[in-house]
Amino acid sequence: MIGSRKSPAKQPVQCPACSHTQWEYAAAVATHCHECGTRIPIQEKQKSRDGNKVRLHVERKEIHCQQCNHFMVIPVGALSWQCPGCSSYLDFKDHLIDRESTAAISTYGKVTVGPKGVAGGVRTEAHAADIAGRVLGRLICAEKVQLSGNARLAAGVETHELHVSAGARAEIVPHVTAPVVRIEGRLKTGEVLADHVVIGPEGDLEADMIRIFSIQVEKGGQCRARLETREKPAPESAPIQETPDEEDPLAEFLQ
Repeated sequence: MIGSRKSPAKQPVQCPACSHTQWEYAAAVATHCHECGTRIPIQEKQKSRDGNKVRLHVERKEIHCQQCNHFMVIPVGALSWQCPGCSSYLDFKDHLIDRESTAAISTYGKVTVGPKGVAGGVRTEAHAADIAGRVLGRLICAEKVQLSGNARLAAGVETHELHVSAGARAEIVPHVTAPVVRIEGRLKTGEVLADHVVIGPEGDLEADMIRIFSIQVEKGGQCRARLETREKPAPESAPIQETPDEEDPLAEFLQ
C-alpha cells in the first residue's frame, strides 16, 4: 500500500534495579525505568551474544526511612521507593511551591517555596529547603534551610543548618532548633536553640531567648536577645515543642 510503513520493532527490557519489565523500541540506545527511574541501556543488551544477563553498574546511596528508620540501599536516580520495613512511600523528588498549597510534604529531595508560595500543610519534611514565602506548618530538614526575601515560618523549624541570606527579613514563630545558625540578613524569632550562631556584618538577630554553645557577632552585626550559654552542644535532632491549641501563631500570617 502506498504510504504504508512498518512500525519500529519493540522488545521487552528489564530494570536492573527493581526488575520491572517494560516494552521499548529495539533501536533505542537507552531508556528509564517507569517504576524507579533507573537508566536502562538497550543497545548493550543487543550486543550480548552469550545469552547471559548483562551486569550493569548502578550507582546507589544509603538512606534511612523517615517513618520507621529502616536502613536501605537504593539507586541514586530513583524518584520514589517503598520502604521494606513499614511499606511507606518514599519520595525523592524536588518540590516547588509558587502558590498556595495545603499538601503535607515528606521528601528526601529539596523543597523550594517562592516569594508568593504558601506551604500550608501541617508538616513539611525534606533534605533541604529554600524559603522565600510562607510555611504554615512545622518545617524539618535534615541538611539545610535557607531563608530569603520576606520568609515567614509559622510553626518553627528544625534543621542541621539555618542560613538567613543577605537582604532577607525573615520571621520564625515560635523557635529555631539548629546546631548551626548563620545570619547575614535579618531574623526575628522567639527562641533559638543552637550550638553555634554566627551573625555577619549586616546580620540582625532579634529573639526572646538564645540558648547556645558559642556565638560570633562580626563588626556591624546586631544581636538583641537574652543570652544563655550551655556547657556542651545540643543534639542535632533536638525536638521542637508543639504550639498549644489555644495559641494561634498563624493568625497574623493569614491576615
